[in-house]
Order: sequence, then C-alpha cells, then structure tokens
Amino acid sequence: MTVENVSVVRSLGGITAERQEELVPIFFQASLVPYLLFLYFLSYRGNRIPNLANFGFQFLLVFVFGTVIAGILAKTMFDSTLANVDWLHGSAESLLTISNIVIVIGFKDGMTAMNPSMTRGCIVALAITTFLFVFMALGVILPFQEHNKFLWGIGNLSSPLSWARRMEPDNALSIPTWTIHIMSVTEYIVAMKLVWDFSTTTNNSRWKGLTFGMLPMHASSICAVTHHFFYNNPDLLFLVTIQGFLTLFGNITTMIAAWRIAKSNGWTLLERRTADIGGTLPLELTPAENTDSNAILLAKLVAFTVVLSYVIKYGELNLIFPATPNSCIALSLIVGVPAITASYFVLQSIRSRRLGEPDESLVHQDGLDEESPLLKK
Repeated sequence: MTVENVSVVRSLGGITAERQEELVPIFFQASLVPYLLFLYFLSYRGNRIPNLANFGFQFLLVFVFGTVIAGILAKTMFDSTLANVDWLHGSAESLLTISNIVIVIGFKDGMTAMNPSMTRGCIVALAITTFLFVFMALGVILPFQEHNKFLWGIGNLSSPLSWARRMEPDNALSIPTWTIHIMSVTEYIVAMKLVWDFSTTTNNSRWKGLTFGMLPMHASSICAVTHHFFYNNPDLLFLVTIQGFLTLFGNITTMIAAWRIAKSNGWTLLERRTADIGGTLPLELTPAENTDSNAILLAKLVAFTVVLSYVIKYGELNLIFPATPNSCIALSLIVGVPAITASYFVLQSIRSRRLGEPDESLVHQDGLDEESPLLKK
C-alpha cells in the first residue's frame, strides 16, 4: 500500500487520525445513556421478557466496567492499547461473551420452559466474572508482560510453523482470545434470532424491530474482529472509529425498539400501570419439543468457535493482506458480514408477510390477543 493510500485510510473521509482518537471515547461514552434507557424500556413488566435474558442485557454494564479497567491497566502498565495486551483483552472480552450467552439461554429457556429460573445462570455468570477479575489482578501483581497471553495461550501452536508463509507479530490474538471474540459474535447472532422468535411467543411483532435494532451492534463487533484480523494495524484506525460510532448508533436503535415494545404493551410516560410494578410477568408455555439442551447448545458454540479460531489465526499466516493495511478488504468485511445477517431477517420478514402472519402495524396495542399463551392462565 502506498503512502497516499495509507493517508486515506487514516483520515477516514477527511477526519484525521488525531481527531478519530478524540472521537472514539466520545462515541463510547455517549452510548451509555441510550443503553440505560434501553434497559429501562426493556425491563417494563408488560413486555414479559424472560428474567435471565433481561439480566444478560444488564450484565453488559459489567463488560463496560471491565473494559474500562482493562484499558486503564494496558495504558498505565505498558503505554499500549487494550487490543494489543492479550491477557487483558481476552479477560475483558470474556465479559461480553458471558452477557451474550446469558441472553441466549434466557430467551431459549423463557420460550421453552414452564418455569425458567435465573438463579443458576446468575451464579455461574458471577462466578466466571470473579475468576476473570482475579486473573487480571494476578497479572498486575506478578506482573504479566505486555504480550503474555490470555489463559496462558492454551491451544496456541508452537512457533515457528513450517507451513506458514510468515511469522505472527507479538500482538497477535491468542487462541483463547480469538475463541472468545468469535463466540461473542456468534452468540449475538443467535440472540437476534431468538428475539425474533420471541415475537411469536408474545404475539407482538415489535420484538422483530429489536432484532433489526441490534444490527448496528452486530456490525460494531465485526469492526473489532476485522481490526484484530489485521493485527490492530494503526493504519486501519478508522475501524475503531466506525466501531465506536456503530456502538452509539446501535444503542440508540435498540433503545427506540425497546420503547416501541414497551409502548405496545401499555407503557406511558405519565401513567404507571399495575403491570409496571414488580418483576416480569410469567410466561406459561408448553415446552417446545426437539430443542437442544443448554449443555448441547454450549458445546456446539464452543466447538464451532474453537475450530473457526484456528482457521482464522493460522490460516491468515498464508495470506498476504493481513500483514499490511488493506482498507478495501476491511470495508468489505464490516459491510458484507452484517449485510448477510440483515438479509436473513429481511427474507424472514418477507416470508412472514407472504404466509399472512400479522404485520407489526396491525398488532393490538397491548401486543396480545385471545389466543396468546400469555393469557392462558
């Protein structure tokens, strides 16, 4: 890549690299307010969101807190960015993975179990979180070096690799960190599908709007993975800037989607209804047949993400472009992957209309009808 092309990459449509570095924390900080509002609207009792799924969305705040702490440690200990310090990076990203899997299991159990409980899920999530913070504290006390690997790089292949065309840089993600990243992305896509299906459970198609509202957040995660694929090359800083913007934009779109769901279920700004007091209203459902247990679902997710982690981490060693900044390939990834995900749900929406399922605009204000399982007491 020529010097001119690198300049174009770093400038991002005329915005200099220095200005981008100023914008990134502004985007992330500003995204907190709409996310808190999203949690408020989502937690409205009339929405009937499963308690564990609701807890999963709330748990994301722990990820935010952990990322801030890890980022401060990376800067103060090594004068580096979090993405380049694998043991801190993997620890922080694991908190997002926990959040996403709790959301997935929460919706899955909420739609298939008679009386889903959130106690066990909360205990497991908090236990793993405690371990991760202890691991980070251990890294500070010992201390770990900048390029020590998350979970000691378990699963990494020994270098040099005779079949590889080049060596990895020191800041390359370890297998555990790649696995955590890919699992987060995969879990979020599964969560989007379950949110979509929850519209049938509640007979309120406004939940489908939340799936579409989650797309910018999905695209944000693809920006992060793409940046890591290029070894966090500073000449592709625009990926981090777009990630920050999409996080802010995604929190706004999910907030609007949650507001529409709450409004359809009776929420108003001035009127406090009985349904808005206390915990989530219970779902009374007939357990779905032929669904995987949570253990099997987790096993499938782990197997898929571990295999894909090896393919990406070591497969790219035989490619030329990851070692150099390539804006065209980077842009194709951050646009192409979310576009494929979006097209799936667009096709699902078209299919639903062709089958004569009720359109979102035709759903009753309360999001319920006489045949809804929520009204079968």
